[in-house]
Amino acid sequence: IPREKVRSIQLVKEGETSEVVRDSDGWKPAGGGTNGVDLSTIENILFHAANLRAVRIESINPGDLSVYGLHAPGTRLTFGLSGEEGIRKTVLLGFATSPGGGVYGTVQGQDVVFVLDYDVVFRMTRDVLLRVPRDP
Repeated sequence: IPREKVRSIQLVKEGETSEVVRDSDGWKPAGGGTNGVDLSTIENILFHAANLRAVRIESINPGDLSVYGLHAPGTRLTFGLSGEEGIRKTVLLGFATSPGGGVYGTVQGQDVVFVLDYDVVFRMTRDVLLRVPRDP
């Protein structure tokens, strides 16, 4: 995904949603709010999205995504795009594979299940927002 085409990033992880949008002034929390944005995490996500490499292709045209934890994935990373690349691309992340093997993933609407390195998944799924502590 070309970084210059990314206009928004939404991360849904463990039931929590974080979303940032980019305008002419830079990255901001979607919908406003008091949270800041973690620019280093955003840069890391954009780098990995533009240079994403699978450890291996696990399956082409899989019959059952539940085998990989992709039927109702706990983690979704959605990129809102401008231009001809499309409106949105969502990377779905499922179960971890065998120890040291990575994490199953797919791009929503595609027919390929691949495995991503744990470190790449960790870097791409960090919260893009700097949460303002709530009053007790």
